[in-house]
Amino acid sequence: MKKVSVIGTGYVGLVSGACFEHLGHQVLCIDKDEKKIAALKDAKCPIHEEGLEELLKKADNLSFDTDISRISESEIIFICVGTPEKENGEADLSYVYSVCEEIAGNLGEGQTVVAKSTIPVDSISKIKEILRKSNVDFNFASNPEFLAQGTAVKDFLEPDRVVIGSDTEEGGKELEQLYQNIKAPIV
Repeated sequence: MKKVSVIGTGYVGLVSGACFEHLGHQVLCIDKDEKKIAALKDAKCPIHEEGLEELLKKADNLSFDTDISRISESEIIFICVGTPEKENGEADLSYVYSVCEEIAGNLGEGQTVVAKSTIPVDSISKIKEILRKSNVDFNFASNPEFLAQGTAVKDFLEPDRVVIGSDTEEGGKELEQLYQNIKAPIV
Protein backbone atom coordinates (compact mmCIF):
# COMPACT_ATOMS: atom_id res chain seq x y z
CA MET A 1 0.00 0.00 0.00
CA LYS A 2 1.38 3.37 -1.04
CA LYS A 3 0.50 6.67 0.62
CA VAL A 4 -0.68 9.02 -2.12
CA SER A 5 -1.71 12.68 -2.22
CA VAL A 6 -3.74 13.98 -5.14
CA ILE A 7 -3.81 17.76 -5.48
CA GLY A 8 -6.95 18.89 -7.27
CA THR A 9 -10.36 17.23 -6.98
CA GLY A 10 -11.62 18.06 -10.42
CA TYR A 11 -12.40 15.45 -13.02
CA VAL A 12 -8.92 13.88 -13.25
CA GLY A 13 -7.94 14.25 -9.60
CA LEU A 14 -11.13 12.87 -8.09
CA VAL A 15 -11.32 9.90 -10.44
CA SER A 16 -7.61 9.17 -9.93
CA GLY A 17 -7.84 9.45 -6.14
CA ALA A 18 -10.89 7.20 -5.90
CA CYS A 19 -9.39 4.64 -8.25
CA PHE A 20 -6.00 4.56 -6.49
CA GLU A 21 -7.87 3.92 -3.23
CA HIS A 22 -9.85 1.16 -4.94
CA LEU A 23 -6.52 -0.40 -5.99
CA GLY A 24 -5.52 -0.64 -2.32
CA HIS A 25 -3.65 2.58 -1.58
CA GLN A 26 -4.15 5.20 1.13
CA VAL A 27 -5.18 8.39 -0.64
CA LEU A 28 -5.52 12.00 0.47
CA CYS A 29 -7.23 14.36 -2.00
CA ILE A 30 -6.45 18.05 -1.50
CA ASP A 31 -8.27 21.05 -2.93
CA LYS A 32 -8.59 24.74 -2.02
CA ASP A 33 -12.35 24.69 -2.59
CA GLU A 34 -13.69 24.29 0.96
CA LYS A 35 -17.28 23.65 -0.17
CA LYS A 36 -16.19 20.87 -2.51
CA ILE A 37 -14.05 19.25 0.21
CA ALA A 38 -16.94 19.46 2.70
CA ALA A 39 -19.26 17.78 0.18
CA LEU A 40 -16.70 15.06 -0.56
CA LYS A 41 -16.25 14.39 3.16
CA ASP A 42 -20.02 13.73 3.22
CA ALA A 43 -19.58 11.32 0.25
CA LYS A 44 -21.39 13.73 -2.09
CA CYS A 45 -19.89 13.46 -5.55
CA PRO A 46 -19.63 16.85 -7.30
CA ILE A 47 -19.40 15.32 -10.78
CA HIS A 48 -21.41 12.66 -12.57
CA GLU A 49 -19.20 9.80 -13.65
CA GLU A 50 -20.35 6.20 -13.88
CA GLY A 51 -19.08 4.22 -10.89
CA LEU A 52 -17.40 7.15 -9.13
CA GLU A 53 -20.01 7.77 -6.46
CA GLU A 54 -19.98 4.07 -5.54
CA LEU A 55 -16.17 4.13 -5.19
CA LEU A 56 -16.39 7.18 -2.94
CA LYS A 57 -19.07 5.64 -0.72
CA LYS A 58 -17.22 2.38 -0.11
CA ALA A 59 -13.74 3.89 0.24
CA ASP A 60 -12.05 3.19 3.58
CA ASN A 61 -8.65 4.75 2.83
CA LEU A 62 -9.69 7.93 1.05
CA SER A 63 -9.71 11.30 2.81
CA PHE A 64 -10.16 14.93 1.78
CA ASP A 65 -8.57 18.13 3.03
CA THR A 66 -7.72 21.71 2.10
CA ASP A 67 -4.34 21.66 3.87
CA ILE A 68 -1.56 21.11 1.33
CA SER A 69 1.03 20.70 4.10
CA ARG A 70 -0.42 17.21 4.58
CA ILE A 71 1.47 16.06 1.47
CA SER A 72 4.32 15.39 3.89
CA GLU A 73 2.40 12.22 4.88
CA SER A 74 2.64 10.79 1.34
CA GLU A 75 5.22 8.93 -0.71
CA ILE A 76 3.73 10.02 -4.03
CA ILE A 77 2.14 13.41 -4.83
CA PHE A 78 0.01 13.83 -7.96
CA ILE A 79 -0.55 17.24 -9.53
CA CYS A 80 -4.07 17.12 -10.98
CA VAL A 81 -5.04 20.77 -11.29
CA GLY A 82 -6.72 22.37 -14.27
CA THR A 83 -4.90 23.64 -17.33
CA PRO A 84 -7.61 25.62 -19.11
CA GLU A 85 -7.04 26.90 -22.61
CA LYS A 86 -5.99 30.53 -23.07
CA GLU A 87 -7.49 32.69 -25.81
CA ASN A 88 -4.47 31.93 -28.04
CA GLY A 89 -5.00 28.16 -27.64
CA GLU A 90 -2.07 27.55 -25.28
CA ALA A 91 -2.53 25.81 -21.94
CA ASP A 92 -2.81 28.13 -18.95
CA LEU A 93 -0.25 26.63 -16.56
CA SER A 94 -0.71 29.19 -13.79
CA TYR A 95 -2.55 26.67 -11.55
CA VAL A 96 0.17 24.06 -12.08
CA TYR A 97 2.98 26.51 -11.29
CA SER A 98 1.12 27.85 -8.26
CA VAL A 99 0.57 24.41 -6.78
CA CYS A 100 4.24 23.53 -7.46
CA GLU A 101 5.24 26.53 -5.32
CA GLU A 102 3.06 25.17 -2.52
CA ILE A 103 4.43 21.66 -2.95
CA ALA A 104 8.01 22.97 -2.80
CA GLY A 105 7.28 24.54 0.57
CA ASN A 106 6.12 21.19 1.95
CA LEU A 107 8.15 18.62 0.02
CA GLY A 108 10.06 15.98 1.93
CA GLU A 109 13.20 14.07 1.12
CA GLY A 110 12.71 11.25 -1.41
CA GLN A 111 9.07 11.94 -2.25
CA THR A 112 7.89 11.44 -5.83
CA VAL A 113 6.01 14.29 -7.51
CA VAL A 114 3.93 13.30 -10.53
CA ALA A 115 2.46 15.56 -13.20
CA LYS A 116 -0.90 14.11 -14.20
CA SER A 117 -2.38 17.41 -15.38
CA THR A 118 -2.32 17.88 -19.12
CA ILE A 119 0.80 19.95 -19.71
CA PRO A 120 3.08 20.69 -22.66
CA VAL A 121 6.39 18.81 -22.59
CA ASP A 122 8.43 22.03 -22.47
CA SER A 123 6.82 23.03 -19.14
CA ILE A 124 8.47 20.20 -17.19
CA SER A 125 11.79 22.04 -16.79
CA LYS A 126 9.96 25.01 -15.20
CA ILE A 127 7.98 22.70 -12.91
CA LYS A 128 11.17 20.99 -11.73
CA GLU A 129 12.86 24.38 -11.27
CA ILE A 130 10.03 25.46 -8.96
CA LEU A 131 10.12 22.18 -7.03
CA ARG A 132 13.89 22.46 -6.53
CA LYS A 133 13.20 25.43 -4.24
CA SER A 134 12.41 22.76 -1.65
CA ASN A 135 16.17 22.03 -1.36
CA VAL A 136 15.45 18.31 -0.91
CA ASP A 137 16.10 15.36 -3.20
CA PHE A 138 12.86 14.28 -4.86
CA ASN A 139 11.79 12.18 -7.82
CA PHE A 140 9.82 13.73 -10.64
CA ALA A 141 7.58 11.74 -12.95
CA SER A 142 4.90 12.21 -15.55
CA ASN A 143 1.84 9.99 -15.79
CA PRO A 144 -0.56 11.33 -18.43
CA GLU A 145 -4.22 10.50 -18.14
CA PHE A 146 -6.33 8.98 -20.89
CA LEU A 147 -9.79 9.41 -19.39
CA ALA A 148 -12.98 10.04 -21.34
CA GLN A 149 -16.00 11.62 -19.70
CA GLY A 150 -18.62 9.00 -18.97
CA THR A 151 -16.14 6.12 -18.87
CA ALA A 152 -13.32 7.60 -16.77
CA VAL A 153 -13.48 5.05 -13.93
CA LYS A 154 -13.44 2.16 -16.40
CA ASP A 155 -10.70 3.88 -18.44
CA PHE A 156 -8.58 4.24 -15.29
CA LEU A 157 -9.07 0.71 -13.99
CA GLU A 158 -8.98 -1.06 -17.39
CA PRO A 159 -6.57 0.97 -19.55
CA ASP A 160 -4.93 -0.14 -22.78
CA ARG A 161 -1.63 0.95 -21.24
CA VAL A 162 -0.18 2.96 -18.37
CA VAL A 163 2.37 5.57 -19.46
CA ILE A 164 5.10 6.59 -17.02
CA GLY A 165 8.08 8.86 -17.46
CA SER A 166 10.53 9.57 -14.66
CA ASP A 167 13.85 11.32 -14.22
CA THR A 168 14.94 8.70 -11.68
CA GLU A 169 14.74 4.93 -11.54
CA GLU A 170 13.24 5.17 -8.04
CA GLY A 171 10.39 7.41 -9.24
CA GLY A 172 9.56 5.01 -12.06
CA LYS A 173 9.53 2.05 -9.67
CA GLU A 174 7.25 3.93 -7.25
CA LEU A 175 4.69 4.42 -10.01
CA GLU A 176 5.02 0.84 -11.28
CA GLN A 177 4.20 -0.36 -7.74
CA LEU A 178 1.26 2.02 -7.58
CA TYR A 179 -0.21 0.46 -10.73
CA GLN A 180 0.71 -3.17 -9.97
CA ASN A 181 -2.94 -4.24 -9.62
CA ILE A 182 -3.86 -2.97 -13.09
CA LYS A 183 -3.70 -5.55 -15.87
CA ALA A 184 -2.17 -3.41 -18.60
CA PRO A 185 1.29 -2.95 -20.02
CA ILE A 186 3.36 -0.20 -18.42
CA VAL A 187 5.10 1.91 -21.03
